[in-house]
Amino acid sequence: MFKGRPPEPRLNLAQVLNERKQRFEGSEKVVLADLLEFIKVHDPDVILFPYADTWVPIIVKKARRYGLEPTISRSGFFKSMSSKSYWSYGKVNHKDGAMIPEGRVLIDTAKSFVYTEGGLKGVLMASRLSGLSPNLTSSLSPLARSSPLTKSMRH
Repeated sequence: MFKGRPPEPRLNLAQVLNERKQRFEGSEKVVLADLLEFIKVHDPDVILFPYADTWVPIIVKKARRYGLEPTISRSGFFKSMSSKSYWSYGKVNHKDGAMIPEGRVLIDTAKSFVYTEGGLKGVLMASRLSGLSPNLTSSLSPLARSSPLTKSMRH
């Protein structure tokens, strides 16, 4: 049994799919530096990242601890979405918090309902129809009664 907080995961391997698969291995600092440099050099507008809502806060915290620039955000700043629980279809669901980078679209491909159902095209279409950013659109469930995505689509 844990007393207090569980240990933070170590980042000693990262894999990126661009035109080809690329692996970054080594110490945590080396992997973070290589990954963040890759993002800086390639400067993608969209990052598709499984479990981003879980990993991005860890990556940003560790990058700052090592004195590295968290290039997941073009400006280095993030907007935070807090975690919340909500009622949908007769059961309580939980949505983890998220860090939304400025200047890029970051989609948690493992947890985004909109992405799972419609892919990137679905996220962009829902964003256009709702007037919300693709980051917010991919993070919200259109089925939750209190979702801004649902409210904006009613009008």
